[in-house]
Amino acid sequence: MTDLFCKKIVNEVMPAVRAVISENLDKEGMKQREIAGLLSVTQPAVVNYAKGSRGKMVHRIKSNREFMKIVDELTNRILNKEDLVKYTCYICKKARETQLIKRSEMEPFICAKEL
Repeated sequence: MTDLFCKKIVNEVMPAVRAVISENLDKEGMKQREIAGLLSVTQPAVVNYAKGSRGKMVHRIKSNREFMKIVDELTNRILNKEDLVKYTCYICKKARETQLIKRSEMEPFICAKEL
């Protein structure tokens, strides 16, 4: 069965992106409540990002230099009060381009924008 790739991005990549951005913002000295507000998540979600219990792909993201540049860019956008959700398709495209998501992991999926 073919499924939308968006589902994989929303369920696996976005939580890890938020976790890395949360860590970046924490290093800037922001409080968990402030980080939660900027990421449009709850404060307990930020705690879970810090513990590593959310965002299972964090290590993969951090080991991908190209994708980390994108996450750093997104961190700056978040600091400028931009909503991360509007970048979902951009993140998806970059996850594929930078091989964050391997081609073999994309096989059963299709992209909604490419339909």
